[in-house]
This record gives sequence, C-alpha cells and structure tokens, in this order.
Amino acid sequence: MKILHFTWDTPIPGIGGSTHEWNMAKAFKKLGHKVRLVCEWEYNQKISEELEGIQIRRVHWRTGFKQINPLILAMKAKLNALYNIIFFSPDIIYERYRILGGFGVLLGKLFGKKTILEVNDPTIEAPYIEGRIGVFTKIISSIWERLIFACSDKIITHNEVMVRKANQKKVRIITNGVDTDIFNPEKYARTKWENEFVCLFIGTFAEWQGINTILKAAELLEKNKKILFVLAGSEGNDEDNVKYLGRIKYSKVPELIYNSDVCLYTPDTEHYKPMKKLGFYFSPLKLFEYMSMGKPAIVSDTGNLKKIIKNNVNGYRIGKNNSAELASKILKLYRNKKLRTRIGKNNHEECVKKYSWIKIAKKVLK
Repeated sequence: MKILHFTWDTPIPGIGGSTHEWNMAKAFKKLGHKVRLVCEWEYNQKISEELEGIQIRRVHWRTGFKQINPLILAMKAKLNALYNIIFFSPDIIYERYRILGGFGVLLGKLFGKKTILEVNDPTIEAPYIEGRIGVFTKIISSIWERLIFACSDKIITHNEVMVRKANQKKVRIITNGVDTDIFNPEKYARTKWENEFVCLFIGTFAEWQGINTILKAAELLEKNKKILFVLAGSEGNDEDNVKYLGRIKYSKVPELIYNSDVCLYTPDTEHYKPMKKLGFYFSPLKLFEYMSMGKPAIVSDTGNLKKIIKNNVNGYRIGKNNSAELASKILKLYRNKKLRTRIGKNNHEECVKKYSWIKIAKKVLK
C-alpha cells in the first residue's frame, strides 16, 4: 500500500514528537509499504529528499510573526495536502492532529481515501486551560475538531481524554513505542560510573516533570556514596550525589541509559494546570526507551504509567510527589542485583513483544 503521512508541525528528523512520527514512518516502510512523509521544514533542511527509502516533503510555514503563522500553515497545509493526494495517490492517509489541523484527513475523505488520525494531546483543552487561547477560538476549534473526527475512519490515541468528542467506535488506544534495534542492551558496554549505582532521568526540568521529587530523594540518600543521580536534559549545579549533563544528542541516549542502573520518571501533575484537571495523559517515549534497554523503571502511580509498570515486574510505581517512597524503591533495587536483572530482562522482552514500532504500526493499520 501507499501511505501518505502528514505531520505539519514536527520537523524530520528531530526530537520528541518528531522521533515518534519518524519511527512510525520507518515502521510503515519496514512493513512493506511505500511511504511519503510531509512535515515541517527547518533551516538548512532540503525541501524534498529520500531518507531510508521514505520520501520526505517539507513545508516552510513559520515566520517571525507568530500571530499569522497558523493562517500561513492552514493555507499551505490545504495546498500541500491536495497536491500530495493527487500526485502520490495514496491508499491510506495518516495524519498527526494539531489544533485547527486535519486538512489531510479532510481532503482524503473527499477523495475517497482511507483516513487515520493520530491525536497525541488535548489539542484544545490544554491551551484553553493554560490561557493560550480564548473562548471564541475554543468554540471554533471544537466545531472544526468534530468535523475532522467525523472524516477519520480511525482515530489513534494513547489516552481517551483526548478524543472524548469522537465516535468511540473509531477510537483505538495505542501506546507509543521504541526502536528495539537501537535500544538494545546487547549492543552496548558499560563505560561510565562502573563503581556507582546510577539513577537516571532524561527530559526537561519543567516542574511538572517531577524533578523536585527526584532531587528530594537524592537528599535522602546523600549519605550513601555509591548512589549517584544523573540528570540529562537541562543544566544545573552538580552536587555530591547529583550530576547534571545538560542537553545531549538523541543518538547518545541508548548508551547513557545502558550506563545507568535504574531509570526514573515521576511526573507531578499538580504543577501543570491541564494535567491537574485532565490527569496525566502522555505516553512518554523515554519510558519505553528505559525498558527496552533492560532497566528497571520507577514511575509515578498515575495515568498510562499505571498500565505499563507493574510493581516488582517492570519496576515500581510510587505515590504522587513521594520522595521518601522513591528513595525506598531505589534502595531496594540497589541492594538486590538479581531483582534488577530480572526486572530488566522482563522489560526488554516486553518491549520486543509489545512496544516495538513495528508492533505499534501493525496495530495502527489493523
């Protein structure tokens, strides 16, 4: 089949959402489909090229005038969607949704194509709760969203809170995934912190990411000189048992995870207004990368994390902002190497079985 994949506000290659979309496109290609990916253009990138057998077409829409960027994107998205549908003639249109987006799905429906919409966050509710859009924009966006949902043959999301207005018969709850070939512990060797027990967090240091919970746990464990907390993603001042790495290249992430002993993700939904109201709705890529590298994960007992991490099987779940419980679980894993090895083995095997991008792509197309 021919799959036309639209992701208007994510440059390829890139990080975060870009990583997700690029891996989905590669998985479609590995399943034997011909794929064209239409994405955002960034400085120094080619407008048109082929990467790993996938046709890339980039759209330049951002300007220095933020107020008019959505209008420019809407205009260019319509024209580019129409052009690619006519000249690529896909069997399936797969689109990552954004507020007032969905032009690929809408035009695809008019051309009689099968359409799949991917919804990764509450595109209207989150910006409205934060005050980034007003009531009028919310009303218009909600009407438009209902139209796009109606034009979609299938809607893919990892949390039902994002698609409450959709026909639930169309909705498929599917997690994010991981490249189990790259995030494969058999390909790496320990080269750092060999004499220390490393507790790793990778990500931004936004307050809702739970970084304060991790730092408080580090304080509770500072007397144990063998336990080191390594934080990658933002800058900070090193302490006796805390090391900041700043931003790192995505290509270095697998090796960094391998050089750790336990990986942490303890989001604090109380410090992010949309999540305080809607709950934790993300499906973090980092969690599947931790697991695929054969590491135990300690996470907050919230949202999708409850379904993925089972206590004493994949790692541990802790109460919200409970640094004492986090410290306790770290100590438990520190003192029991057999437990760490068993959990790590479970995690890698589960990722290969359930969470590889190939497995996710098959679920999407099923």
